[in-house]
Amino acid sequence: MMSPKNKKKLVLLVHEGGTQTNLKAIRDGIDTGKINAEISAVISDAEKSMPILEKLSPDYICLAGWKKIISDEMIKKYQILNLHPGLIPDTINGEI
Repeated sequence: MMSPKNKKKLVLLVHEGGTQTNLKAIRDGIDTGKINAEISAVISDAEKSMPILEKLSPDYICLAGWKKIISDEMIKKYQILNLHPGLIPDTINGEI
């Protein structure tokens, strides 16, 4: 079990229409002590994220089912973790 000291602040960006399985897995990891972090906010893709992120000043942004293009400004300013549960169909060209 990890020390509760120095918990990282996470902001999760999620797809509003998604099933939120990544969010649940992250919450479970935090609850069981496998992830030494706290969730500062969960932002759906229906919201304007940059003003919210600037106020929260997270250690990491976790893309948990996010379906929008991340701006260059966001990439330069924040450490971003991208979770994707499977292959993206447009990139596999029919081969597995």
